[in-house]
Amino acid sequence: LIAAAALLFVSVSITGCSSKPKPAEGDYSGQAKYAYEQGVEAYESSEYIEALKRLNYVRTKFPYSKFAALAALRIADTYFAQTSMPDAIEAYRRFIQLHPTHPDVAYAQFKIGMCYYEQLPGDWFFMPPAYEKDLASTEDAARALQRFLELHPNSSYADETREKLAVVQQRLADHEFFVATFYLKRQEPRAAAMRFERLLERFPGVGFDEEAMFLLGKCFLMLQDVPRAVRTWEELAQKFPDHPLTTTATDYINAHGLAGAAYPGGEASTSDTDVIADSKVE
Repeated sequence: LIAAAALLFVSVSITGCSSKPKPAEGDYSGQAKYAYEQGVEAYESSEYIEALKRLNYVRTKFPYSKFAALAALRIADTYFAQTSMPDAIEAYRRFIQLHPTHPDVAYAQFKIGMCYYEQLPGDWFFMPPAYEKDLASTEDAARALQRFLELHPNSSYADETREKLAVVQQRLADHEFFVATFYLKRQEPRAAAMRFERLLERFPGVGFDEEAMFLLGKCFLMLQDVPRAVRTWEELAQKFPDHPLTTTATDYINAHGLAGAAYPGGEASTSDTDVIADSKVE
């Protein structure tokens, strides 16, 4: 009896939609719906190869039915479920291109951002700067998520998108700070300064502002550009007056008479540059 019940269960699972009456041969819309529902049922059962087969059949066999567009979107969802993100991105983009006024366009654009997000490398910001190429998918994710919010700020997917974008921006900022401090430790202040400036411009408020501004001022001193160093530290003092690094910067400015970028022409003495270049920031 148990064996018979198991056999019946398998039979029902395999036949799926076959228990539903198949529409008449001339019923174009009915046949499209029937075939689409078979594809969706396979997708929901995680039978992804079968789902792709059935959904592609709907898309090509019934191109003038509303189910063709829905099948194209479910094809993208199937690739996403298979974690085949490049194929999913292409499929979502093709859906948007072919059906720009479809009510599910916002969903497709949201899923593009999620595809890139799912491809973020793990622990990549602990790698040396030579591995900057690993930022490609992260930058793509940031662009896709930002683009979605620009186009659909009030979407039901907007809150989740903002959360994901914050994670992506934090990772990019982490890496930017890592690279900047790497250059600084190698006594390459010009390269470090460019990175600190980009960090402050692109990712304000993610947790690096105070230290990045302090170290940027240090880079300028190492480059003997005292006016810019002082301006940077004065801005640090204005924005974060109670931060310990503000105290360090202000004490240095006062101790060396640099208030108002006092050195004519922005020239610092070698001893002044050495003092700040050798200082340690915990």
